[in-house]
Amino acid sequence: WDAGVQPFVRELLGAGRRVFVDYKYADIGATMRGGVAGASRIGATFLTIQGSGEATGAAIGAALEGRGGSAYPKLLLVTVLTSVDDADVAALRAAGFSDRDILDIVEVVGYYAYANRIADGLGIQTESWIPD
Repeated sequence: WDAGVQPFVRELLGAGRRVFVDYKYADIGATMRGGVAGASRIGATFLTIQGSGEATGAAIGAALEGRGGSAYPKLLLVTVLTSVDDADVAALRAAGFSDRDILDIVEVVGYYAYANRIADGLGIQTESWIPD
């Protein structure tokens, strides 16, 4: 596992913090198993893995094997990886959005994604009035 971050992760854990490793692992089975095993050994609380494409089932299986009998790290599956480029911003401007509007959109979407990852990782259930 990434030796460069291990001292920092240990420091956080020693201070009673939980650690969210947002690596978005996506690799062959042996590498996935090793990466998740390393995150488990170090004590990470949450770990993201990629969950799209043909190898999804195998990747999840390898990740679970890497975690072994431990309940941690909780594995968070990232199914869509996105990035915004100049063409996307230009399209929003062409549709009538101001730069301030675009900033607001990015902030709301970013917060929504963050809050959902935390809720999923903690196993928080939605309110009964929210449809699935």
